[in-house]
This record gives sequence, C-alpha cells and structure tokens, in this order.
Amino acid sequence: PDGIHWAASKNNPILKLHSDTGNCAFWDPILKTYVAYVRIHGNGRCVGRTESTDFETWSEPEIVYPPSTKDRARKWDHYGHSVTPYEGLYVGLTWIFPVIPVSWDPKAHTPVTWPELTVSRDGRQWQRVAFGKPFLPPGPLGSFDHRQIRTASSLVVLEDRILLLYSGSRDAHVRTHKFDIGLATLRLDGFASLDAG
Repeated sequence: PDGIHWAASKNNPILKLHSDTGNCAFWDPILKTYVAYVRIHGNGRCVGRTESTDFETWSEPEIVYPPSTKDRARKWDHYGHSVTPYEGLYVGLTWIFPVIPVSWDPKAHTPVTWPELTVSRDGRQWQRVAFGKPFLPPGPLGSFDHRQIRTASSLVVLEDRILLLYSGSRDAHVRTHKFDIGLATLRLDGFASLDAG
C-alpha cells in the first residue's frame, strides 16, 4: 500500500524506493531474465531499471532514462515508462509530466500526462522518436482522457493489430483523480508512418 520495496540481494538490506505510479515488469526473451522499469527520483522523476532471475530478488535500480536538457527546460519529468520487447528491440512509451502549477489545477484543461514513443536496442539507452509529440494524444475537451493518459505495462500483439490499453482521466494531478480504461489500436508495425503531401 505504501509503494514498492526492492531487495538488492539476500545479503543486503531492503532498498526503500517508493513508487506511487504504475511500473512495468516482464520476462525479457532477449536477455532471458525478468526486467522492470520503475520510477526513480534523480533530477526530477526518472526511469529506473532493475533485473531479477526469480521475480523475487531484484538488482538495485539504476537510472536509465532521465529527463533530457530539453525536458528540463520545459519542466517535464518522466512520470512512468512502459516497455515491450518487439521484433528484436524495445519499444517504450514514456509518460511525460509537466511539473508546473497548472498540472494540479482542477479547473484547468491542459494535458497533465501523455506518452511519447521511445526506442532502445539494449533496454538501457533510450531515444525519443518525436520529442514533444504525444504518441497517443489526450482526447478532446470533455472526454474521459482529455488531461491524463498513462499506458499499460506492455503492448499486446493480436493477429494483425497492436492493442494499446491505457488509463485516461479528465482530472488534474491530485490525490482524488479518477481513471477510466481506454483502448487504442495500431496496424502491425504501425509505430510511424510517412504521409505524402
């Protein structure tokens, strides 16, 4: 109830790393081990990474994706990070969170969290595909997801489609915010496209 505590090893004391958001854990078929992406506080909210061979004892999380200089200039943190091993690489959706007063204002209508597409070849070095462009943009004013979008832990491939489950909210970043569940779909391999003029 008060967050997740990760054990560094059976010989070391428990690391008290509090996380009050969704984390992403999965079996990595490339590395043949369990991997989790968690929130770590470094210079703001950062993406941390930890591994386990048994899903009980975890390595000490390391920061693998802190906010960039461009993020810091906009006061953007990396609130969460969902990752899917996909066709020999890692596809990530980093939840961007502007650390500005309007994010907590229940009367405002500006976006509070949204996912941006990231990619990695090793699960440690991440690159943003299109900085500042939501991969799944918040919905129109009045919709259930017009202020916050947080993606599920992993994408789901179903036949010729990719399913993207997410939670959406019209609320500000406050203790009482409520979320509903949404579903977006992509064509297989449809992470990017080129539109002719």
